Amino acid sequence: MKRLIFVPFLILTIASIVLAQAPGQGLLRTPAGDRLVTVVAHGGADLFAADEVLAALGGSVSREGNGFKASLGEVSAALGPESRFGVVRDDLIEMPVPPLVVDGRIYVPIQFLQGFLLRAAQQD
Repeated sequence: MKRLIFVPFLILTIASIVLAQAPGQGLLRTPAGDRLVTVVAHGGADLFAADEVLAALGGSVSREGNGFKASLGEVSAALGPESRFGVVRDDLIEMPVPPLVVDGRIYVPIQFLQGFLLRAAQQD
């Protein structure tokens, strides 16, 4: 009897995890024009593909050890998939959920992008 309940529950759990990470599309409006960016819903938050957002703004994201380095102009940020904090210069950017890595790409909440872009624009 326990197996009859456990198997459907296991299938439902796996399906929920896979469907929760199914990417969608968001629209990023920049002075150079509109760009589509990949968005993933996870942990009750929408996470944006950091590489796509920063590439649209002239920046980049690269893998650094166990984490990632985001760069825009002369400003760099370090972040990891297990921490709710990103580091820009000596400042911490708090995020409601940790970033998520899917297929080698890091997805971040909007709070990280806002904090990073404010510091990159030197509007602390």
